[in-house]
Amino acid sequence: MQTKEECLNLVAHQATAVQELSENDRKDRDLMLQLVSINGLALAYLNEPFKNDKRLVITALKQNGMSLAFASQDLKNDREIIVAAIQQNGDALQFATPRFRHNPQLNAMAVKQKLMAAKK
Repeated sequence: MQTKEECLNLVAHQATAVQELSENDRKDRDLMLQLVSINGLALAYLNEPFKNDKRLVITALKQNGMSLAFASQDLKNDREIIVAAIQQNGDALQFATPRFRHNPQLNAMAVKQKLMAAKK
């Protein structure tokens, strides 16, 4: 079992480090918020209620838009969440619900983000 500090260091390189925390630590919202701000993909290993926590999910998406894959179904159907994901990574649109995946405005936004990322 990892300490909080060890986990914070490890999660930057390996999102699965979240699994090494005690169950008590895994219920600590502030700690989970810190973890997803370091590695958005850590969202995959959080307890289910956190995957439906809008602030926490947006924090994860700002770090890695592809973490949308691990958000709750309700949040995958929230336009603000989808926009946050595709602003970070246009490819994240694939994880949205069909009504957003087929939205021309969001598709244009995703393409624009990918073009901007390719220029970097």
